[in-house]
Amino acid sequence: MDFKVRACNCRDPRGTGKCQYGGVCRVPIVIYKITCKLTNKIYIGNTQQNFKKRMAGHFQDVKKLMEKGVSSDSYAKHFAGIWPRGATAPSPGMQRDLIKCNILWQGNPISVVKTFGKSTCALCNRERMEIVRLNRSIPDLIINSCSEIHGACRHKPRFHRFHETKTSSADDRKKREKVVLDAPNPIRRRLNSNDSDGNESVGFHSHLGTVTCGFISI
Repeated sequence: MDFKVRACNCRDPRGTGKCQYGGVCRVPIVIYKITCKLTNKIYIGNTQQNFKKRMAGHFQDVKKLMEKGVSSDSYAKHFAGIWPRGATAPSPGMQRDLIKCNILWQGNPISVVKTFGKSTCALCNRERMEIVRLNRSIPDLIINSCSEIHGACRHKPRFHRFHETKTSSADDRKKREKVVLDAPNPIRRRLNSNDSDGNESVGFHSHLGTVTCGFISI
């Protein structure tokens, strides 16, 4: 459910009824390409969350760079630089009008998440391949910096949630108790039993056997 492709939920201010990201706004685990309509320059990125959330982060990075001078990546540096110096930071809608979005690759959630945080991260390595490929064919139009090719994986592993829908049966409880007793250091449990004469005895189970102390009432 965390990585499910969901239907578009964009609120289109123009009322055209079209997705603001070309129908891929809620697609997760992707390699994407952003093309600047003013300069035709290209940025390659990746995200484990859905595409629209990642773009919202890009728009916020541009605003922080223009207003507070906080630098983050090559995307923010380029798109903050196309606005006049001293200008007010553009709104997300204004920034969105200046870009064209494409999804280059979408990964399988189960297999890709297993590689997060490692040098073999499938999402990071796929992004590097796309950056190198474009850098060889159109080096003058690529926005990405070298540090984004050699940087470490920033993704955090996430696991699918499992919800137990039924209560455990008596057989399941007996199996768990058997596992506890068969363990090298089982949990000692207090037991009450009756001997052959009907007298109650109290004892403890341990891995050495059963130690029983009898109490006889007169």
